[in-house]
Amino acid sequence: MQAGGRMNISFDLRWAVHDVGGIRRYAERVLAGIGSSEDRFTLVVRAGREREVRRLAPAVGDVSFLAVRYGPYDPFNAWDLVPRLRRMGAEVFHSPGPALPLADTHGRPALVVNVHDLIPYAHPALCPRSLKARLRPIYGWWLRRVLRHADAVVTGSMYTAGEIVRYFPEVRTRLYTVYNGVTRVPVGDPDGARWQVFAERIGVHGPFALYLGRHDDSKNLERMIRAFAAVHRTMPDARFVVAGAYARLTERLRTTARAAGCADAVRFPGAVSDEEAGLLFAHARFLAFCTLAEGFGLPVVEAMVC
Repeated sequence: MQAGGRMNISFDLRWAVHDVGGIRRYAERVLAGIGSSEDRFTLVVRAGREREVRRLAPAVGDVSFLAVRYGPYDPFNAWDLVPRLRRMGAEVFHSPGPALPLADTHGRPALVVNVHDLIPYAHPALCPRSLKARLRPIYGWWLRRVLRHADAVVTGSMYTAGEIVRYFPEVRTRLYTVYNGVTRVPVGDPDGARWQVFAERIGVHGPFALYLGRHDDSKNLERMIRAFAAVHRTMPDARFVVAGAYARLTERLRTTARAAGCADAVRFPGAVSDEEAGLLFAHARFLAFCTLAEGFGLPVVEAMVC
């Protein structure tokens, strides 16, 4: 610990561009709080992506960047990242996703890792297209190594904590449940002008249901689309907005909508900004979140506070 009680903390910001879902949002929210901290932070970023992530960095605070040429799952984390962090005097390395530099190097920083869910490992049948589920034995081996190396394992719900202990009981004494906070997504549209522009762009002109999140099998989106088709037959002006970054499943969802006879009523706007998410939450009739398994379910909480 530095003079004055300040710590030298390294935060793996690669997840802010590596992930497209909840881990990215978690990383951004953690980053937003750094500006008010008195500690010193080193943000690990991908080389060539510095400009992209600098806009996420706090405007104040003692912050520096460490650019590397590999992702959070790459073996070079152990061979290259740990020595560089040690030379920079990092006391803690915090990864917001399930990957750590797996090195038993003398003098390495304390390792903190977030595990948001175990769905591909604990419930592989719910996500058959997931590479982690299809390679479950390898993924389990990787998780066990990450959890064994971690000095602290943080999860966002008692449910996920229970699953971690069930499959990896040796982690129990180093496992901490820290509930996810929520930041009120901005709306700031008193006269409705911004909503009108956005609604026109995504093709919504009447009542609509909203889903916001990943396009994964475990999200139960195909069933939700087929259920919406029944509603659409009696409410032809209704729409279903399936927001979230495009993925391999997205085209299958479009096919499901065509087969159900509601292709023109299901909208796929892709990834949305915080401001656009706020507009969708504010104007949707309801949030449809009928997922089969969740580590936490952050969009539900975000919708409740909007």
